[in-house]
Amino acid sequence: MLKIARFIKFIPRAVMMGFVNALAILIFSAQIQYIFGMSVMTYILVLATLAIVYLFPYVF
Repeated sequence: MLKIARFIKFIPRAVMMGFVNALAILIFSAQIQYIFGMSVMTYILVLATLAIVYLFPYVF
């Protein structure tokens, strides 16, 4: 609507990647307190999800 998206081409890719990585670190650090004290089933589901995300590209 404001046609601001056309200015994104002036932002270097390294700056965008740094912003996204910093955002991921902030989100992870905010959620780390909720990781401890969970049930075993939660840890199993987390490990299964990570395995799917990281190993799926190698399978297919």
